[in-house]
Amino acid sequence: MSLRGSSLRRHIGVIAVGILAAWLMVGCSQVGAPTANDTATDSPPESSSSTTEPTVSPTPPVAPETDSDDFVTLLGNVSALCGDGAGMPGTTAYDPAAQGRHPVFVVTGDHPDYDSYFPVLWSGDGVVGNLDANQYTQAQLVACVDGRKGLELARACGPYGGSEDHRVEIYEAAEYHITVHVAATGKPLTETSVIESELAECPLLVNFSHDQTVVRRYSGPSEESLRAVLAPLIGGAEVLAGRDVDRAQASFEDFSCEHPGGGPAQGGSDRSGCP
Repeated sequence: MSLRGSSLRRHIGVIAVGILAAWLMVGCSQVGAPTANDTATDSPPESSSSTTEPTVSPTPPVAPETDSDDFVTLLGNVSALCGDGAGMPGTTAYDPAAQGRHPVFVVTGDHPDYDSYFPVLWSGDGVVGNLDANQYTQAQLVACVDGRKGLELARACGPYGGSEDHRVEIYEAAEYHITVHVAATGKPLTETSVIESELAECPLLVNFSHDQTVVRRYSGPSEESLRAVLAPLIGGAEVLAGRDVDRAQASFEDFSCEHPGGGPAQGGSDRSGCP
């Protein structure tokens, strides 16, 4: 099996993803630490004796915040589609004859024993949205990636935290099965298998629970493999400008720790790594 460089994760500056963890371990081990927000105070404007009319600047549009319930619903819908072929309500209808791009969620299962997915929305112009319930409605297609066949340890990282026992193990599959569905209906369009992988990088920071010494993460298919499968369906040759799997992983871990009942498929999530 040829190993490809993690060009996408380097492009994002990382899933960090590591999504993309990287793919990664399903759980609540937070990657990185929050930073304090600096507060800046603007000086009041100087008074003027003139009576000129005030100028009102147009207010730029503000993206709505993602409601936590919408987030859980999004991951639940994606999990149901990749697991059972159920359609995702509210997504855009897919018409292969229509002009323009056909955005697609690339969905990879991080842990082979869990039915959890980290969606990244792609279009011909690159990343449209990442784990955003306010943008997933743009998706017309969903590409489900299953990398459970022939898992082997490909890279060992560590030690972490000054302990020889604390390490990260990165696994690579012998084969990645990709099935592309119509998002709105769940109807399968095409399926194929690829063997070229993109080996996940060793994470810089990892939190271990009090009784945990090993964190397992999983590599995904290479960018070239995804491009070859998805480009004809999305439309246009310049597809998949980069992946953000590691940041997706970190976002999901943060969310899971704040919402312990919010796991998409099991009715909850492992909180062993939460503070």
